[in-house]
Amino acid sequence: EDMKFAFLGHISGIPKGEWIESFAGADILFLPTGDSHFIAPTDAAKLVKKLEPGIIIPSFRKSPADFLKAMGEKGETMEKLVIKKKDLADKKSQVIVLEVK
Repeated sequence: EDMKFAFLGHISGIPKGEWIESFAGADILFLPTGDSHFIAPTDAAKLVKKLEPGIIIPSFRKSPADFLKAMGEKGETMEKLVIKKKDLADKKSQVIVLEVK
């Protein structure tokens, strides 16, 4: 449905330059945060503001609590996410936490 997904792998800081441009405006951003091996929650929140994705899904984390606090929101917990392009029209940096089974 012509959606742009961004999967950020093992990043430990805020990237710069052209990298930001290539990931900016992603519809759904998978962002590793909440563990000492990945980007700090406060830096992750700054990165989200630069990228302005529709939906953010924290990944590679034990608990997204610090990231949610840095984002200033509670987030929404879901078992699975099913979304269509038209559903993204009113989404702006909404955090969705997928349950780990």
